[in-house]
Amino acid sequence: MSPQHAEEEICALDFFAADGTMLSAEELRGTEVVAFEINGDKLKNYALPAEKYHGDSFILAKESSFLQSFDKILIDNTAGLFEEDSWAHCEHFEALPAALPLLKNEGAITFNIVTSCRDFTAGRLLRSYQALPCNLVQVAKRILTGYYTEWTHRRTLFYGGNKLNGFSQFLEFYTRYFNQRGYEVLSTSNRRRISGLWLTTFNLRRLSHD
Repeated sequence: MSPQHAEEEICALDFFAADGTMLSAEELRGTEVVAFEINGDKLKNYALPAEKYHGDSFILAKESSFLQSFDKILIDNTAGLFEEDSWAHCEHFEALPAALPLLKNEGAITFNIVTSCRDFTAGRLLRSYQALPCNLVQVAKRILTGYYTEWTHRRTLFYGGNKLNGFSQFLEFYTRYFNQRGYEVLSTSNRRRISGLWLTTFNLRRLSHD
């Protein structure tokens, strides 16, 4: 990474940057931002001053120059499967293990937690999108291709078949998740974005400083 950042400056990674007009503008303002984005047109119009890297976030995350480089990582993951990559990735399930090695020994990681798929089922989406024909086509396509069945299956695999009831149980799950990967959870903060979707920040400390 270049240039070298002053010690007092907070260096942040926008893992799925897009154009930075959604969460990035409010969550990362005032930090030194590095933006990963696979869509070049979106990245070109990124809303914040940033060091921009055009490419697959998962491939970029493997570059050794980014290891333990960031005070804060934002993963603005979708609520569901990534249709752009033929469902190769789901929510933040693959992004978390890719992003964690990029965090400094003590830092914060922020991502979206889906507490209930019911809020994103075809019926709910159809009612939400009733005035938007293009989105009606998308919902119909999801139904025909088995999108919702696959999404539910991937959630079952990630959460180990555990039926989590209420947001507090999701926090307990992620605390265990980070502990098992060598991180202590120092604190958390969260806010509900919409029904069934929570933006959550985990302040972490790496237990082993190898």
